[in-house]
Amino acid sequence: MFDKVLLATDLSPAYDRLTECILELKEIGTEEIILVWVVDVETAGLAAAEFRENHLNKLKEEGKELEKTGLKISYEAPIGIPSQEIHLLAQEKNVDMIVIGSRGERKLRDMFLGSTTSNVIRITKIPTLVERIDLGQHLDSGSYMLVCKRKFKSLLFSTDFSENARKAERIALQLASKADKVVIVSVAETEKKGTSPAVAEKKDELEAVKNKFAERCGEVVVRLEKGIASDNINRIAADEDSTLIILGKRGKGGIKELLLGSTAEAVARRSKKPVLLVP
Repeated sequence: MFDKVLLATDLSPAYDRLTECILELKEIGTEEIILVWVVDVETAGLAAAEFRENHLNKLKEEGKELEKTGLKISYEAPIGIPSQEIHLLAQEKNVDMIVIGSRGERKLRDMFLGSTTSNVIRITKIPTLVERIDLGQHLDSGSYMLVCKRKFKSLLFSTDFSENARKAERIALQLASKADKVVIVSVAETEKKGTSPAVAEKKDELEAVKNKFAERCGEVVVRLEKGIASDNINRIAADEDSTLIILGKRGKGGIKELLLGSTAEAVARRSKKPVLLVP
């Protein structure tokens, strides 16, 4: 499923925590990790080549312990605009998933995506896991942690029964066998005129989806809500103590995707949980 993974980092105190994800990924079948640290051409300027050498050396130092796990580890430090280079390298290396971090500012405001992370999830056509990285108990301590260390323990799968959602469903079903609990969510979006889609039909469809997951996981919960999809998904994830949100996103990429936005992007932008977006 996720045999080959690209993990984007800059080895800062926050994003250094991303490497903690790797052993958990191995548990779901990952065999190869590509560690990537992009040299930002806008800040490196004429010293880009020197920065690249430095980035590669630091990545290899970081990877020494990871190589002991039996995973195949390789290193890349392309020069360019970070989001574009991550996107292009993921395509070139034919990876199954991108892992990228999003640092929050707990107790100060809602978590927002950094510009690189936000741009990657907008343009890529590869499943992308957005990991939440938060400050420790003291905001000024400089100590960071992953929000969820056992991401696959309690899954929330959101569906609108579209083709995009069905692709995400196939991945969620594969992960369900590793989970203790799966929450299936569908939100009947409230329209401006005050009407919403027929709920009865969704109940029948949800029951069919529930039966599929019940074959893989012992506890399956169904939540059918009305309102704004992204708000409801994030609220339910908190209510149900979910450790990973899985949902589909449009896979068109390019300028149209950047301008339109989507429920998936809104969930990822505001979520306080890791989010797996499936184009």
